Amino acid sequence: MWVERARGVLKDHPEVTYTVETVCSVLRKGAVCWMAMAKDDAALETFEHGAVSLDGEAPAALVPAALL
Repeated sequence: MWVERARGVLKDHPEVTYTVETVCSVLRKGAVCWMAMAKDDAALETFEHGAVSLDGEAPAALVPAALL
């Protein structure tokens, strides 16, 4: 599991801030990454607490609780 978070501003609107978060994980047959661009904490929390299911595996937390 790999998680990276960066905060930034829009070039033309420096008053607007965003958080870009990338989550990558290794699967049985490869790897997968998700990326979110969140404007506020509520959007970031929705991304971090989402569940995913790939390759027929049981749904799992996109970001494990131990990493939060």
